[in-house]
Amino acid sequence: MKRALPILLAAQAGAILGTLAWTAGETVLDRKLGVSAPELLCFLAALMPVTLVVSLSVLAAVMIFFPKAVLSLHDLMEETTRWSVLERIRFSTWSIASVVLTLILVLVLGQTSAEFMRGQEPAVAGGNMGLSSVLFAWCFVLVPLSAFPSIRRWFLSSDARTQWGIRVPRMLALTTGLGLALILAGMFIGNTSGEGSTPLALLGILRRPELNLRPVVLLCVLGGASFVWLPRWSEWKSHLAIVLLAVGIVANSATRESLLFASVEQRSPLAKAGLGVLRRATDRDHDGFSPYFGGGDCDDHNPARSPKAADLPGNSIDEDCSGMDAPIESTTPDPQETLPKGESSRFSGYNLLLITVDTLRTDLGFNGYAKPVSPNLDALAKDAVVFERMYAMASYTGKSLAPFLIGKYPSETHRNGGHFNTYYAANVFLAERLKAVGYSTRAVGSHVYFSGWSGIGQGFDEVDLSARSVKGGDSDTAITGEAVTAAGLKHLHTFEKGPAFLWVHYFDPHAQYVPHAGAPDFGEG
Repeated sequence: MKRALPILLAAQAGAILGTLAWTAGETVLDRKLGVSAPELLCFLAALMPVTLVVSLSVLAAVMIFFPKAVLSLHDLMEETTRWSVLERIRFSTWSIASVVLTLILVLVLGQTSAEFMRGQEPAVAGGNMGLSSVLFAWCFVLVPLSAFPSIRRWFLSSDARTQWGIRVPRMLALTTGLGLALILAGMFIGNTSGEGSTPLALLGILRRPELNLRPVVLLCVLGGASFVWLPRWSEWKSHLAIVLLAVGIVANSATRESLLFASVEQRSPLAKAGLGVLRRATDRDHDGFSPYFGGGDCDDHNPARSPKAADLPGNSIDEDCSGMDAPIESTTPDPQETLPKGESSRFSGYNLLLITVDTLRTDLGFNGYAKPVSPNLDALAKDAVVFERMYAMASYTGKSLAPFLIGKYPSETHRNGGHFNTYYAANVFLAERLKAVGYSTRAVGSHVYFSGWSGIGQGFDEVDLSARSVKGGDSDTAITGEAVTAAGLKHLHTFEKGPAFLWVHYFDPHAQYVPHAGAPDFGEG
């Protein structure tokens, strides 16, 4: 215990300093404007439980692998200088081969997976990807094993030994730098769809915001900071001061307004997990909600009052902590119930054309944007009803488009948990409702997601995917708008034969917008 406590304090202090450095760097690099000091303090407080977990993990590793002494990173590197030449050559060979071959394996598997996912059912694509992964992995194990004798002989040559010195620290720096350089090059060569002029461009998908690799990097930073700080483990007084400072930050942030913590939860999954720990630790009535750290509990001594409780109307008690008692429901009849019988069906003979545009921004000309980026929509808006407050069901197409057509929130729909959701037959889509009252139903799309496996085509007599034939039709950068329009105009002729519903979905603005022929250029200069 005498040895463990100072080591834990040192590891915790290192993790806290790593958190401070990370927060400062993220604040500088973050493009989000208006990050306030209280929000930063809440973010630091939310990460404190994470730093404790990291420091405990480092302590466990030290006690297991270094039971008699605490070694610094420098000491460990010095230890490698006492290895035999053969041991150092073996390590150098493996380090170089592992970085290069792992990167090649990732690129090969990524490219083959992309090919499998184009136009194949998910189960078939998954099986092909799994089989190819096993085969490629075996190949990339056998190839380096056969090449190692040649690499070792090169390292044993006098020129190589003179040039490289066969030093483990140098080889670690070389291989780490090489791996990071290749990854960063690929991230910036390729776009966020993994497209580019070189195989490394596939790594461009790592820039996609939905991947959010920050938690992984943050854990590595905290672990590294804890380990690097260990040589100072005897300076326990300074470490205790750092830990007490962190405790003060947590205490100071406990009563901050809930909106700040909501912003913190959106910024980082690790911060969200840390907030969960802090809230559970301060939940005295064990109702699942805390009055601190934005937990929302308005009475922590009464489990019957919490944000999840049902608020009884008219009893002057705010059970659900919403800030007010639920009003007594009005007994005024629903206007729909007062309509004459048969009046609600008088619109059933109208044709219906639904046009949706994937990832189209709201700041268009008719919504106040100064530049004429949407002249046709602006002209349509002059004689149309414009809803100025319209909200997507979710921030992701696969979880927004189908619920929009079902008329329910994504959490209320029947679907699987895949990245590209499959919606089951238990859902009732708009097309199914219209078809039940005599409508012919057609849909026009340009992406594989409109295929049968997604379930999004339920209720349509025909789903026209002819626009996928455009080069790169399923990619984020394909220009399919003209083909979609042509297909939509063809199906408009069905409107002449009685009530018809046509849904046309455009995909062009998705991800990187590609200039279109005839589009205005608003570039400066």
